[in-house]
Amino acid sequence: MNMILHGIDAPNIIHTNTLSESLADVQDKDRYDVVLANPPFGGKERKEVQQNFPIRTGETAFLFLQHFIKTLKAGGRAGIVIKDTFLSTWFRRHEDIIQRTVNLLVFIFIVTSVVYVTQHVVNPQISTYIDALYFTITTLTTTGFGDITLRGPAGRLLAVVIMFVGVELFLRLLQAIFRPSKVRFECPDCGLMAHDAVHCKHCGRVVHIRDEGAV
Repeated sequence: MNMILHGIDAPNIIHTNTLSESLADVQDKDRYDVVLANPPFGGKERKEVQQNFPIRTGETAFLFLQHFIKTLKAGGRAGIVIKDTFLSTWFRRHEDIIQRTVNLLVFIFIVTSVVYVTQHVVNPQISTYIDALYFTITTLTTTGFGDITLRGPAGRLLAVVIMFVGVELFLRLLQAIFRPSKVRFECPDCGLMAHDAVHCKHCGRVVHIRDEGAV
């Protein structure tokens, strides 16, 4: 039905068990530029069928993935529907926190890299990336033990920038991680997508957010 809606009136459908084909028999002429598939999850295949694959398993989805990889041309593309697992559900539910955490780690990495690149040649106290990371964390958290300092006018200027600009950004990124996550749901009236209450903060409408009943 989906093919007919997209203008394919006479699709060339082969009624067979794809997994019964041995991957060792796949030639270049049998490869495709595009593979679109919705493999069955939870299915089991017989032992004789598993012999057709280098990685033998009874799980049909894993067998199909091996088949797709083998039948794709170099530079080919694939669109495959995957199972909604616990891990993917967890990532989707905590998407905002994960994104904020990544932003914080990237920020720390950039500041540490600047400190290391500008100091490791002229400053014996910063001879490794770990030394630069230690200085960055103690500065951003305003701990400031003072056992490592940046050398030269450029180093002191960099330290000032980290103290004023870096600490402010660091605290904002840290607050964003522990701030309650907003629910993504489009308000029917104004279109606001992020909400942390039952009323839309933009237009005041009561938004009926669907949930899974999790507490």
